[in-house]
Amino acid sequence: MSMDVTVEEKGKFDREIRVRIEPGRVDALLDRELERLSATVRLPGFRPGKVPRKLLESRFKDHLRANVAQELVQSTYPQALREKGVRPSAAPELDLGELARGEAFTYTILVQTMPEVVAVGYRGVGLSRPVVTVGEAEVEGVLRQIREGQGRYEAVEGRQAASGDQLVLDFEGFVDGTPFAGGKGEKYPLTLGGGQFVPGFEEQLLGSRVGDTPEVTVTFPDGYHSSGLAGKTALFRCRIHEVRERRLPEIDDGLARSVGVREGGLAKLREEVRERLEAEARQGIEEDLRRQVLKRLGEVNPMELPEKMVAEEVRSLQESAVRDLESKGVPVGQAEALVRSQPQVDRLEQKARERLSLGLLLGVVAKNEGITVADAAVDAEIERMIAQFGSQGADMRAWFKNNPDRREGIRGSLLEKEVIGWIIANGEVSEISCTLEELRRRGQEPETAPREVAAPSAPEGESGAPVG
Repeated sequence: MSMDVTVEEKGKFDREIRVRIEPGRVDALLDRELERLSATVRLPGFRPGKVPRKLLESRFKDHLRANVAQELVQSTYPQALREKGVRPSAAPELDLGELARGEAFTYTILVQTMPEVVAVGYRGVGLSRPVVTVGEAEVEGVLRQIREGQGRYEAVEGRQAASGDQLVLDFEGFVDGTPFAGGKGEKYPLTLGGGQFVPGFEEQLLGSRVGDTPEVTVTFPDGYHSSGLAGKTALFRCRIHEVRERRLPEIDDGLARSVGVREGGLAKLREEVRERLEAEARQGIEEDLRRQVLKRLGEVNPMELPEKMVAEEVRSLQESAVRDLESKGVPVGQAEALVRSQPQVDRLEQKARERLSLGLLLGVVAKNEGITVADAAVDAEIERMIAQFGSQGADMRAWFKNNPDRREGIRGSLLEKEVIGWIIANGEVSEISCTLEELRRRGQEPETAPREVAAPSAPEGESGAPVG
């Protein structure tokens, strides 16, 4: 195809690409488009296919020019990029010139190019591999958690309520002697010391007995979610129906049965707990090494990125964050407002820069070291994922088949794992002993991940209830 391409550098990443297409190509496409119109257009006074071409070209001028211009751009833009070795990092800005018969057609595209990436310092990286031994203390800790989870509250008679007890009570709140909306509850189960109500409420109920009618005075915090109550003092009149004490089961075969261990009793439960903890340790060690590798790569390979590329990644992260918040029950408007607040935008921009930089660096390492992922490995990973969907596996398989980009996303994830594994295998790895709890704390450090907001508090209770 006859065309001329020029590229002008407008900045470190900014390029203006001008493409000029010869008149002959323009006229040929106009003629072809006219032939299509002639076969389909119906105009009064003319038989099908007999409308004069000049009339068609005059009547449908804008339609013809738009279609031809679109086809010319779509057919020449990729070739122009290849010819000049330009790799766009984000969606381009297109400026279409005038298209007319007998004249050359010129269009201009503004793009930001991909950064030139050179990865250094990834061989012989100093890493610390945690060595974790799961002992009896960790197993006993999980058994105690299971025991706590199986605890039940049972009514007790003749004693005062203490911290940790549960009260079943009625309450009604008044401000300046007037009841307020949402300040009333009946047969409400309240655990003393749980911090569920406004500070000071639960403490005033300690020592209560069944039948008591205590009055509780509290001041709502200045930042209370119901602005009509914020900073105000309220009187709550209460009636105690029950005092309940938490009863915990013994750590024995009965506990094992209560959590679904059908055979083997407590010994089998201990075995399963140990296996889960050891699996957690293995995964935690792998994640810990991964974080070290990514942190090291980012530190020794600082990178400037095109701003449009970063902006697109931020938008992608925002959309993902909004979907995540909506899935947790946060209203759409509230989710969008949270994600687009300045603190969150700043956080997401930093995350976007880290993800993009690391993704580019890992890609360069893969190219340098000839690391690839075979189609068979991608197929195996997809089948593993499909198996987890049980009866919906067929839908998942069809989804992957109809979305080739998702398949390549799986390849990218596997390639990341392979590259990180290669860096670890070629690093200088020392061992450090740590407990499982220490490993968990290491895992709570801010994570840097190639290429991907905190939910607000759970929905608040009634506007005036003494919920904290």
